[in-house]
Amino acid sequence: MVSKDITKGLTLTAFGFLFVLINININEISISPAFIGWLLFFLAFPCFGKYGEGKEYLRWAALILTIITAVEWTLEVTDAVANTDVLKTIVGCANAVFMFLYFDILIRVAKDYGREETANRLSTLKYVNIGGYIGTIVFAVLYSLTRDTIMAVLTVLCGVVVLVTAIITCVRLFKLKKEIANGTSVA
Repeated sequence: MVSKDITKGLTLTAFGFLFVLINININEISISPAFIGWLLFFLAFPCFGKYGEGKEYLRWAALILTIITAVEWTLEVTDAVANTDVLKTIVGCANAVFMFLYFDILIRVAKDYGREETANRLSTLKYVNIGGYIGTIVFAVLYSLTRDTIMAVLTVLCGVVVLVTAIITCVRLFKLKKEIANGTSVA
């Protein structure tokens, strides 16, 4: 029997990845604010039941990140603070750690439902995501200190890796949800 909670958790998580990792701006205002993604992670966590045991701190970390990124977004929209770069760097580091740990839950779900190939791909995405995120943060900080063009290029390249990884992760999670719901394998 497939748990509707698991499929709901996968859906919330996939959309959470989209909001947290993909930033769409119109007139310098994010129309895909990260706090919505963090809220979706917070809401998804209880859906995973036993898979989240021992990692309850991730749920509360998602709530804290919801609040911090909502404040950050509000400050940017209202122009209340001229520079939120330090806050963005801290949130970026927290994001990288959170995602790395959260992937373990998704991998366990895939394995338990007999989706070993999906579990292996999620494991690869877990490491590509953290590598891309750390690269983006490190090269962005180095660029801010040196103003070296190569650092800017490396920052953008790592950002593209994170973006592509987010999209692939979302597709994988939606496929996993479908496979679990149907009890079939989706290529």
